Amino acid sequence: YSMKQMQRDNCLVRVLAACETMGGANTICSDKTGTLTTNRMSVVQGYIGEQSFDLTPPHGFDFATVDQGLLALLCESVSLNSTVEQKVTDSGQKVWDGNKTEQGLLQFVVARLHWDYKSTRRAYSRDAKKQWPFNSSKKRMTTMVLSEGRSRIFIKGAPESLLCECTAYMNASNEEVS
Repeated sequence: YSMKQMQRDNCLVRVLAACETMGGANTICSDKTGTLTTNRMSVVQGYIGEQSFDLTPPHGFDFATVDQGLLALLCESVSLNSTVEQKVTDSGQKVWDGNKTEQGLLQFVVARLHWDYKSTRRAYSRDAKKQWPFNSSKKRMTTMVLSEGRSRIFIKGAPESLLCECTAYMNASNEEVS
């Protein structure tokens, strides 16, 4: 696996010697199942509207049971707080370009929740949007948008670093609970 191939796959390697080390490894362990085997991430379980869901077969979940405003808030957050794009190749095939974790989240809102992420992004001009990329020390990515004189901040990241900072949550009726 060459360095140029890793670059095309959007892999970040901080220490070039790590590439050689990984090439000689017998066992690789990862907490992100699917990345190493299929180079794809997908949402299989989650929690929204005070309900947990499991999308692995034979399970399923009817998202119509979740408050539509709450689903819209989730979809808006995933759409805006991401750098992934769906592009069309020369052969006409649609492909996702960008971070594999973000791809999994965006594919979830597009395919499962039927959300048009491009129109959400177009709704905010570049001047009304500020994005801070993922920071490994803070374990989060943040996007702030300005709308109707108000700012809204979307954050995604490691639960252990985010949940301790939360002062409220949205309940099943899309109401803020402290």
